[in-house]
Amino acid sequence: MNQYKMDYLSPDGKEIIFVTENIENIPAGWCAKETSKLPPPDEFIEIFELAARGKDFEVYTQCHLKRKTE
Repeated sequence: MNQYKMDYLSPDGKEIIFVTENIENIPAGWCAKETSKLPPPDEFIEIFELAARGKDFEVYTQCHLKRKTE
């Protein structure tokens, strides 16, 4: 289980970033970052990043969801 705190919210509310305060089941010193973006209508981007102590965040997973319109 991870405990996050909000680190950033864009002025337009279309991007929000959370960074871990506490993280379990991973070696001490690691951090995780979760970014959610709402680009044009009917889309959602989620980026999950990890960083070891003293290292920069690196993308672990990323998904880009688009609503199917007919």
